[in-house]
Amino acid sequence: MPPRPPPDATRTPLPPVAGGGSPPPTLPPVTPPVWLFGYGSLIWRPAIPHTATLDGYITPYRRAFYQASTDHRGTPDAPGRVVTLLSPPEGAPPVAAEDPSWRVYGRAFRLPDADAQAIMADVDVREQGGYTRTLVTVHAAAGGDDGGGDGGGGGGGGKGRLEGAICYVGDAANPMFRGGTPAERDDAAIAAIIDTAVGPSGPNDVYLVRLHEALASMGGDPHVAALVAHLRRRRAARGGTGGGRRWGGRGRVRLG
Repeated sequence: MPPRPPPDATRTPLPPVAGGGSPPPTLPPVTPPVWLFGYGSLIWRPAIPHTATLDGYITPYRRAFYQASTDHRGTPDAPGRVVTLLSPPEGAPPVAAEDPSWRVYGRAFRLPDADAQAIMADVDVREQGGYTRTLVTVHAAAGGDDGGGDGGGGGGGGKGRLEGAICYVGDAANPMFRGGTPAERDDAAIAAIIDTAVGPSGPNDVYLVRLHEALASMGGDPHVAALVAHLRRRRAARGGTGGGRRWGGRGRVRLG
């Protein structure tokens, strides 16, 4: 049985719009300090004001390119693929705290207290393509702390732990989830989609490769690395040349 998307305890139902996205809802109030945990494009392109960051992981989760994107890295006619989170299958034994295979590394951002509500409204629009808010505990990466320092404390927790960080998850109930069948979960098929999809935020392959590069300093991610390897083989089969990453026409990534 494949891993399942985590239940969303703070789901805010939103009316559908074209392409499977949703307009911004009436936001529940947020109370500073507000931390936002990113595990996808927020890591390498946060584009939000913040006063502190914390690199760390959440558990038990796995990152997966099982979310269709019609508003950023694809279109309604040709959706791209972006990441969401999976939890262990129902009925599976509890995940050991030290199990690295159920850790998702990313970056938490502390929002300026006075602007937190407005910033979250903007992020809700950015993440409207099937994502909803949930709360997670962020464990600081090795050598880190709980983000106290000059940037202010966390949402709660002790040394090395940040509780109550906001995180966006595309669960299995959302119309953009694409992890329900073996065909949808196949890495080669996902890479083929990423290879050609383009959306308002740019080519899908840029999203994948930049995420792969950003995660290098956090220990990497086997699923993300596997997709990059598939993408590289596809480019090589088409006669791609060169080693490493280069930017091609229309901003695409060329991989040797």
